[in-house]
Order: sequence, then C-alpha cells, then structure tokens
Amino acid sequence: VTDITQNKLATEMIVKSEEKYRNLFNNNPTPIFIWDLETYKIIEVNDIASKVYGYSRDEFLQMTVIDLRPEEEYSKIIQFANNFKDNPQGSFVKIWKHINKSGELMDMNISSFRILYNERNCVLAMAENITEKKNAEDRLQKSFEEIRMLTNHLQSIREEERTNMAREIHDELGQQLTVLKMNILSLVNKQDFITPKIKLQSDQMIEMVDKSLETVKKISTQLRPSILDDLGIIAALEWQAMEFQNRTNIICQFNTCCVTDNFSDQINTTVFRIFQESLTNIARHAKASIVSSTLYQEDGKLILIVNDNGIGICTENKNKKTSFGLLGMKERATMLNGEIIIQRSPVGGTDVTLKIPISC
Repeated sequence: VTDITQNKLATEMIVKSEEKYRNLFNNNPTPIFIWDLETYKIIEVNDIASKVYGYSRDEFLQMTVIDLRPEEEYSKIIQFANNFKDNPQGSFVKIWKHINKSGELMDMNISSFRILYNERNCVLAMAENITEKKNAEDRLQKSFEEIRMLTNHLQSIREEERTNMAREIHDELGQQLTVLKMNILSLVNKQDFITPKIKLQSDQMIEMVDKSLETVKKISTQLRPSILDDLGIIAALEWQAMEFQNRTNIICQFNTCCVTDNFSDQINTTVFRIFQESLTNIARHAKASIVSSTLYQEDGKLILIVNDNGIGICTENKNKKTSFGLLGMKERATMLNGEIIIQRSPVGGTDVTLKIPISC
C-alpha cells in the first residue's frame, strides 16, 4: 500500500492552477499570443486575439508572428527575436505594424516577455490596438502643423504689411508734411509786412509740422525700422539697444562677435522682434537698471542672449496662457526650427536665450 494523498493534492493544485491560467489567458480583454523564439511559430492564442485579427484559433496555430507583419518589417522581427535571445530576462514594449485577416494595417502596442512554455523558449506578447488613437494623434499633429504654417504665413504677411505701411508713412506723409512746411515758410517770407500775430501763428504751424514729422518718423520706425533692411541685423540691434536706453534710462549694452550678418530676412526679422519683445518685457516688469545682450554664432546656430539685473521672471508668469508676448517669442523661434529658453538667472534677473539654425 502506498499513500498517494500528497501526490493527488499536488496534481489537483496543478490542475486548478492550469484552469486559473487558462481562464486568465482566454478571458483577458487584451489579445495575447505565445510564439516560439526559434521558429517564430504561434503556439497559443486567446479568444480576443481572434476577434481583433479576424483569424480563428486553428488559423493562428498554422501561422508565425512574421505573417502578422508587413513585408518591410520582416527583418525587424528577426532582429527583435535575436535581442530576446541575448537578453533571457528581458522584456520589451514596442509599437508594431500588424496586418489583420482583411489586409488592414493596425498599430499595435505590444508588451513582450521571455517565458518557458512547454519546455520551449517562447515570447508572451500582449497586444493593444492603438490604431484609432494613433490616427487621432496623426490628425492632431497634422492640424497642429497646418496651424503653425498658417501662423508663419500670417506673420510673414504682417511683417510685409508693416514694411509697406512704414514706407508709405515715411515717404508719402513725410514728404507732404515737408512740402507743407516749405510752403508756410515761403508764404511768410513773401509778405512785405508780417504782424507779430501772424509771425506767432506761422511759428506755431511750423512747430506743429516739425512735431508731426517726428511722429511720422517714430511710427514708421516702430512699424519696421529701415535700418534692419538697409544695414542688417547687427546694426538694427545696436540701434534698438540705444533707442531703448534713451527711452527708458535703463543701461542697455549690446555686444557681438559675429563675423557676418548675411542672414535671411526671416532670421533677421525673428531675431529683431524677439530682441524687441525682450526689451519691452524688461521695461514693463523687470525693474532692472542694466540690460546686457550678446549675438554670436556657434555650432551652426545664431545665438542671442539677453539678460537683466531685475527681479527675475517667476514660473507662474512664464507659464501663463495669457502671456502672449512670451508665446509669440517661442512661436517665432519654433517656426525657424529654433528654440528659446526664458528662465530666472542664478545671479538674479532673467535670462533669454534664442538659438536659431543659420541654415534656415
């Protein structure tokens, strides 16, 4: 007589464990299949996989995982299997292109684990169909790119209009005011006798014309400084720094070691507008007394650094959705595949760093 109680209990536990595994495997809402690491043959698959892929279980068991891939990805699955062989304890999460029975491509996010199944080296793959999510992301990305292109187009149109308006105001209105001043002087000088009242009125008219000419010059310069188009970005930044210092009484230093300023109109405009907006923000918020700016070239990039000794920008203001000036600066940089970093300086104040590929 042999007591087989323990053996029977162990067998029952194994049966229950297998039943539990089978229930978890078959009733899992995620497609799961097991494939042989040497032959790539699918040796087990759950019910939901048949529903997602359209193959019956018997059809799956006649296939390899290579059959689920587009032809151009055959070499990738072989390389993937080799990686598993080199990493016995490894696990990988990767997005693959799969083909269902109808020939439709699906984006599958697959988590793969190395297991020993029926004494064979296998891979347990759990798949998540993210096709709709991926398509939605692609549509969103495409929409984002189209909005960015539109923004770039609108920025270009805006700069062109500002240039035309500045030219019209400076040339047409400026010339008309100059002619008006000359006519007033000519009219007064032709009179044989000028009363003190007429002399006073004529002087006031000439003074008003002179002020109008200054206003015309100021407006046209604010719209689009002619020095940017005539002499280039370096001269324009020097002029802007000097103009800012005269207007705000904040010391504004500008330095450059660029050997050339032969950049595209887009780069010149972007750098100038970002420099201009940086100075505007400093005047409004920084409470600074000194501004230092540098323009130089490094590693194929044009770099502009503007820093001040003010109170420094806080994270809350930097991340405000209503900070349209900062958003505009970032968008201008992004449109030229550049980047802009705005941060509080370790020694106080704010640092603005712009980097733009010169090849744009």
